[in-house]
Amino acid sequence: MKEKKGNGEARLGALTDEERSHYTGATRLMAVELELKVRWYKLKIAMGIEEQQFRKSGQAKRPEEDWRRSWEKEAKEVAEAYGVSLEDASRVASKINSFEAEF
Repeated sequence: MKEKKGNGEARLGALTDEERSHYTGATRLMAVELELKVRWYKLKIAMGIEEQQFRKSGQAKRPEEDWRRSWEKEAKEVAEAYGVSLEDASRVASKINSFEAEF
């Protein structure tokens, strides 16, 4: 960073190309994580609703493999929408999934 305002905040124009690229990439990955968390909770809600319907009426539930494929599809859609690699989006999705499994 080349210069700062009087209050200590960096000016965007003062960032080098390398710094700007780093911050842009980090911000994009944070947006990917947030989007995937929203989609994860929507998926969990749908799973809960399906479980309730199964308990009430005996309506068949989808196999766990279908839910896993749905989650992988969500990660792929987010990767495409945010312009990140599928590998990065899958890594974030896996982190969210494993974190939730702990609870």
